[in-house]
Amino acid sequence: MGNVQNDDVQRLKSELEQLRHRLASNKHPTVRDYFQLTEAANQIAKAALSACQKRASVKQRDQAAAENANNAAVAAAPAANGAASDANGGPQEDDGVTCLLHHLPKGWGVPRLQAYVERFGAKPSEVTKPAGDTNAIIVFESIQDRSKFYAEFQKAEQEGGAASSAGQFTVRFPGKGMKRPAATATVSTAAGCTQQQRLEKAQQRRPTKQAKADIREVVCPWWGRPYKDQLNDKMTAVKDMLRHLTEKVSSTYPAGNAKPDWLASALRSPSKQAATLPGIIRSPQVNGYRNKAEFTVGLDGAEQPIVGFLLGNFVDGITQVGDPAGCRHMSPTALAYAAAMTAFLRSSENKLPAWDKRCGKGFWRLLVVREGRSSSFLPLPTPAAQAGNPQQAEPAVLQLNVLADVPLEKWLVRNPDAADVGGADGLSLSEVTETEPAAPPPSEVMVMVQVDPSAAPGGEAEIRQQLQQLAARLTAATSEKGLVLSSLLVQHHSGVSNAAPQGAPLMALPKENTADWNKDSQADGLGCFSDALCDVK
Repeated sequence: MGNVQNDDVQRLKSELEQLRHRLASNKHPTVRDYFQLTEAANQIAKAALSACQKRASVKQRDQAAAENANNAAVAAAPAANGAASDANGGPQEDDGVTCLLHHLPKGWGVPRLQAYVERFGAKPSEVTKPAGDTNAIIVFESIQDRSKFYAEFQKAEQEGGAASSAGQFTVRFPGKGMKRPAATATVSTAAGCTQQQRLEKAQQRRPTKQAKADIREVVCPWWGRPYKDQLNDKMTAVKDMLRHLTEKVSSTYPAGNAKPDWLASALRSPSKQAATLPGIIRSPQVNGYRNKAEFTVGLDGAEQPIVGFLLGNFVDGITQVGDPAGCRHMSPTALAYAAAMTAFLRSSENKLPAWDKRCGKGFWRLLVVREGRSSSFLPLPTPAAQAGNPQQAEPAVLQLNVLADVPLEKWLVRNPDAADVGGADGLSLSEVTETEPAAPPPSEVMVMVQVDPSAAPGGEAEIRQQLQQLAARLTAATSEKGLVLSSLLVQHHSGVSNAAPQGAPLMALPKENTADWNKDSQADGLGCFSDALCDVK
């Protein structure tokens, strides 16, 4: 593993051999055994990935150091540590608002890069990155924005976390010898330049695509495929992977060398699979299982405001939002709140525009619905023979409070090719149905609305009035439709991406006496939810 320490190599090899031994010694593995083996393999894979990332990080830093040593012009330019800066905080040839990012992933386009920069709370006015290049030029709206981005970037690199590049990215400021990428993919959000330019350039670089006619084809493309066929597809994919694993491991042993018992057995079997697959664990709940929904606020095909999902990718020039009402994976609670907000946006009470991706402007941006449960909901599968019989009782629901106690074999769909599947547990593929009881309402529900305060011409007074109107509409929906509403929050965010930076203002909006709303009231302590099955809060 190159630069990885020998003890790490030996540890990974030891864990891999232990996993192989466990697999070979267990002649009749249960579903729980396979689950534990999968978890062990996952831990080994994570450790190996971490080691590879460390090696890649060291290699990239060495390459960057070599570039600096061999290129006098670049070495003379101030680097990311801010050395040789003048009184304005930048080099002598620095304009104070521009920086160069090195070693970016080739697959990163302008929208993703701009969202990455905005994640640090800075506002770029122009982003330039040629397709396939690893360098980019960022021009910020102000000196303060660039300073903020650089400070937060350094902090993230030191502390790690989701915003860190793990030492991959390099930030430099303009100076003598700095090479700028060709301006073939530029976006500007400053006055006089619109995001329509970005849309046009994106359409030039990519084949033209049309928005899907049905939103389900975008967010849940298997919605119309029978569930038993989905399970069969997944089972076939896993068996192919087990067969591929046998071939790969076998190829590492030179001809004539002894192979482990499990590998020799797999090579002798007709299926050539590394292990016998008892079956696939089906989902206890097929419809409405999502406990978190993030709805985009935008315009539909008739230019009417709507709360739903995009009908395609923005980089393909698709900005239309579709109605989520038919999406099977969305919970009834989430869909009800989305419909209630759509009704408000189209009413005379609403005075502010919905977000329009074509110009990057609008007040109403995002709706998030998060649900929690104080008790589990695990409906047991109903065989096909019972599903169509009206005399049969409602499908049984298993009540459990600890995830470790879940009897996975209850939801096992047997592999028809396996001779021994552990007794009578589970169903055959032909017995799989989609019949299930209606889920009980959640115990807690948090609703968060994201808005852009810069799009309200009337300022704070207008924002307050509009949020009060929306709160009244959503509160009325709870009574009309029997919904739960534990907390109602509003988040202020200005930027291209809906991903607000850490620390974006988040305030509690009273559900009943909205006249008492205080814009300075923070949402600390709200939005805390239970998950009975995982025993977390």
